[in-house]
Amino acid sequence: MRSIPLLGGVLCALLATAQPLPHSLLWRISGPGIAAPAFVLGTVHSRDARAYQGNDSLWAAMAACTEVVGELDNEEATKGGLAVLSAMQMPGGKALADLYRKKDLVRVRGALKEHLGLMALASDRMKPFWSMALLTETLMRNDSALVLDEAVQARARAAGQAVSGLESMQEQLTAIDAIPLEDQAAMLLEMVRNDLHRGSIERMMDAYARQDLDALQAVVREGGMPSSMDAALLAERNARMAGRMADRLNAGCSCFFAIGAAHLPGAGGVLVSLQGLGFTLSPVAVERP
Repeated sequence: MRSIPLLGGVLCALLATAQPLPHSLLWRISGPGIAAPAFVLGTVHSRDARAYQGNDSLWAAMAACTEVVGELDNEEATKGGLAVLSAMQMPGGKALADLYRKKDLVRVRGALKEHLGLMALASDRMKPFWSMALLTETLMRNDSALVLDEAVQARARAAGQAVSGLESMQEQLTAIDAIPLEDQAAMLLEMVRNDLHRGSIERMMDAYARQDLDALQAVVREGGMPSSMDAALLAERNARMAGRMADRLNAGCSCFFAIGAAHLPGAGGVLVSLQGLGFTLSPVAVERP
């Protein structure tokens, strides 16, 4: 079982920043008491070749650190595969039929069958969030063997670097479960009505390749998101991850943090949160075509 793909795919958005950010996905962390190299990278959960363009500077920055820290330790996360499969199911025997009017149910089931094939049968009792994750993954290009966030950790392990995570799988599952099923169902229906947001995904990846967080923000503003999802998957997790990053940095960790790009910008984003905790964040140029 992979780490939760939607946290880096469908959610690679919701960027709300008051002023333009420099074009950079890689940021150097410095400040009082930090003597060793430390960085934070905004990743994307995609095999698309655009995620890998011009990564030489990225790999050099990572090699300068002693530990790579993702949202999750992917190897640890895979050990909880059965728990994730269980958590994907709707409680109390509920099914999609309990969440939609008949005509909307027919439309949603049709889209799931068209794009997921046999998996559509399992999705009938799956929380709509997970169906969105699966649909999003079908739209992503498969140019590379691994999605970028997994490739970062695999490269670190191959180089003998320590790898760990800022969150546990249970914390991420709890965050998803904080979104009411009705909100999840509404988002899935909206996705189906809008051609699975495939145009937005393409624009998102183009913006990622340009390291343009403002363009990512514009993609997000094309739609919307329930406040429950914003709070559970961004605001609360941003604060938790920034606090744990600060703890590691203050303990002397030479850390290369690699977290979803959606968590970097905005007034409540990780960059501003780390600044508020006394750190300096400086963009690092990563050459891309």
